[in-house]
This record gives sequence, C-alpha cells and structure tokens, in this order.
Amino acid sequence: MASSITVPRTVYAALAATHEELAAFANLASSSASSTADQNEKATLLELYDAAAATVDALSTVEILSAIPSRERVCRFATAPADVLAEIFKTSFGADILCQSPSGCTLSIAFAAAAVNRHWRSVALTTPSIWSKAEINFLFLDGATDYIDCILARCKACPLDLDLVNAPTAESHPTLPSATLVPLLASCRRLEVQIRYTTQQNFNFDRSILSISQAEFPVLESIVLQSSAGLTLRIPTGALLFTSAPKLRHLASDTLPLAAIDLSTLHGVSSFATNVVLTAEHCRDISANLPLTALSIGAVLDTSPSTLVAFPHLESLCCTRATGISCIGSRANVPRLHTLDMLCHRDILPPLEALFSPGWTTLRELTIRSEKQRVMRTTPPATLVPLLASCPNLRFLRMANLTDGDMIQFCAAWQEGDNIGFLPNLETLEYTQCSFGVSATNALVRFLGLRSAHPAGRIPHLVVSQKGALRSGTELFPQWMTPRLRQLVGEVVVDTATAVRTFVL
Repeated sequence: MASSITVPRTVYAALAATHEELAAFANLASSSASSTADQNEKATLLELYDAAAATVDALSTVEILSAIPSRERVCRFATAPADVLAEIFKTSFGADILCQSPSGCTLSIAFAAAAVNRHWRSVALTTPSIWSKAEINFLFLDGATDYIDCILARCKACPLDLDLVNAPTAESHPTLPSATLVPLLASCRRLEVQIRYTTQQNFNFDRSILSISQAEFPVLESIVLQSSAGLTLRIPTGALLFTSAPKLRHLASDTLPLAAIDLSTLHGVSSFATNVVLTAEHCRDISANLPLTALSIGAVLDTSPSTLVAFPHLESLCCTRATGISCIGSRANVPRLHTLDMLCHRDILPPLEALFSPGWTTLRELTIRSEKQRVMRTTPPATLVPLLASCPNLRFLRMANLTDGDMIQFCAAWQEGDNIGFLPNLETLEYTQCSFGVSATNALVRFLGLRSAHPAGRIPHLVVSQKGALRSGTELFPQWMTPRLRQLVGEVVVDTATAVRTFVL
C-alpha cells in the first residue's frame, strides 16, 4: 500500500533548483577547463566538474520519478533505495536550506526529511552530514538544550557549521550554560556569531559569548564575529581569544580589538578581516605572524614611506579606507596580489596611483565601491577610470553601490576617447546594488553599444544584482531593457527578485 504521507513541496523545489544549478555549474566548469591554458586551473576545474556531474547523476533520480504518475511516484520516492536517498539528502539538505519551527527558531531541513515517513527517517538518522548545519537564536531558547543534544548526537563525528544569532553581551541577555555551549562550539568547523547590541556600560565580557572563545576549538576552520553598529567590544586586559584553534584558517571580526588576539598562536590563518583602526605596527605584526593570502582592513594610522608593510603571500586585498592602501605603498610589497576590492573613500586616488603604476598586468579582479552613506567627502568613481589603462589583463570588474550620477559619470568617462578600449580582456562586468534610473540605464546602454563596435570587442558577461533592502534613492533595474542589453553583450544575468526599495520619510 502506498504511503499516505506525501513529500513536502519545499523538498521537491529544493531538489529541482539544486539539480538545475549543479548541471549549469558542471557545464561551466567543463567549458572553462577547455578554454584555460593554466594546467593547475584546468585540473581544479575538472575536479569540480567531476564532483558536480556525479551529484547531477544522483539527482536525476528525481526527474525520473517525476515522470511517473503522481500516486505511484509518491510511493516510489517515499521508498527510494537508501543509498540514493542518502545521496540526495547530502546534496540538497546539506546546502543553505532551512525551515522555520513553530517557536520561531531556524532548523535544518533535515528535520523535515526525518518527518516524512519511517524509511526517510531511518535514512536521515544514518546520514550524519545532513545534521551538520545548525542555528541558535538566543532570543528563542525554549528547548535549545534538547536541540543541541539532538544535533550533536545525529551529526556524530561530522564537524558543524553553526550560526549564533543575538549572542549575549550583557547580564540581562538570555544565554545558555557553558556546559552546553562548550561541547557545541568544540564541534564547529565554521562558526558565525552575530553579537547582540548593548551599551558600553552594560557590556559584560564574562556574560558574553566571547568569554567561551577562550575554550579549545580543535576542528574550527572559520570564525566570523559580527557586531552591531556602535558596539565596542571591551575585552579585559590579558584575555586572549582563539588561542587553541590549531586548524583556524579564516578570522573575521569588525570590532574585536587586536589586543585580544595572540597572533603568534594563529600561524595557520591565511585570511584575516577587521574594521578596527590599526597602526602601522599592527600591520607589521599581522604580516610577521600570519601567512595571509586574503586581507580586509579599514583605517591605518601612522602611515608614511618609512612604515610601509609587505605581504609577500597576499593574493586578495579589500580596503575600506585610503590609508589601508597607503600602508602598502607599492606593488613590490604585494607581488602576488591579483584581486583588489576598494572603497572610493576620500584621498584614495594618490595611494592608488602609486599601486597601479606602472602597468599592473597581474591584476585579475577589481571591485570599486561607492560610499553607502555619504556623510564625508568621497572620491567620485569616475576619477578612477584612468587607472583602468594600467591593468590590461583584468578579467572581472565589479561596481558596487553606485548612484545614478555615479553610473552616468563612470560610463561617460569610460567611453571618452581612447578610454573605450580599456580592459580589452574583460570577461565580466558586474553591477551590485547600483541604482538604475532611466538616465543611468541609458548611459550604460550607450557605453555598451560603443564598446561592442570598438576593436576591443563586446563584453562577454554582464551581471546586474540588486538584493534585499536597497539604499534609499536606489532605482530598480528596468527589466524591459534586458533584451536590448542582450544585443550588446554576450550574456546578461539580472537578479532583482529579492530587491526592496527603501524610502526616507
């Protein structure tokens, strides 16, 4: 007799979306491997293709089952072979697919899979990896201890990807006993902590989640600490965090003082991000202790030609203030750098000119961001166009947070005279969270038309991405213009499905 329990629609939707995306990814990896001359890159792409293709084969079972009449399909899918079902679970439910519990907590969809029928529950409970993603919201702690015990029991030896939301920072904030939290954190491979806001007077280190950061993290590879705007993390003198995390590779915190980190214990960290104000001495300590390949920094004090810092292994750099680039000085201090992400902050042009000159043939990816909140004097993005002449081998250019005026000025500067031929090897031009009013959109169309007629050739890929809450005054991209753009570039991708305009009343 067929089971009377049907598969949730969200499960079918997740499987279909995952199948389609993986198939597209496999095709992209295959074509990219065929076109690249770099043997290491080719080997990596082929490995990605093999993994994606194998997963697509497993997910093809879903399409086969979908061709079977509905009633019979429910029965067959509900009793699919355990190994096939487990593979589907690991592919689909191991992704960032979450469901909401009645109490408001976010749960892994593995819980939904285990509730379909006895067969699915048996397979789910014997597939530890699908239980390895969890979220704890400290505003919803009813049943949290049982939930943690359940996750730890079901994921077995699989390391966890854990998100902690509204983590406590004050005596009045709800929390969990350290006896419960320490075993959970000790099982984490990736940990992201969103720290709840409190006033400086009420901040209590002993009560906060940061206190537990002095525990042992034997499998932790990535830690991200996100603080609310205006929250200062006052760590007591002598307290050092993450000193027992031998596998840590990525450390990011916007407001954690550098004095709370013993850099000499973090020799494995290759990616570091901070927004606290640093000194040139701090930068030298970071360079001396961490073999960084990726670095994101804000303001740096005391920069001068005599205090320049070298990062010999650095490949990716993100700077939100001009002094972050000033402390590096010349490209000789970052010989392997190929990816740069920069904010058009005031006074950024002089250090950029020093970095870009002479020709920067190794730069492959460049992101130019405009200030979201223009309360201070900024550098117009259009003034950076002449620098593009210095990087002929750039493959990817992203423009972020541009206003209509920024868009119009940048396009006008790029299409002026010989500038239209800048970046002859550009493969992807992306606009993220930019404003697309009528004039700005027409300016982009005119530029792309001139570029397509130039010997440098049309740009192969154009991406327009507007997601979530947009900055006040940002105009949504006019979808009716998409067909025209497809006549001017090789491929157009427009993602505005989740965009929400905001207004200032």
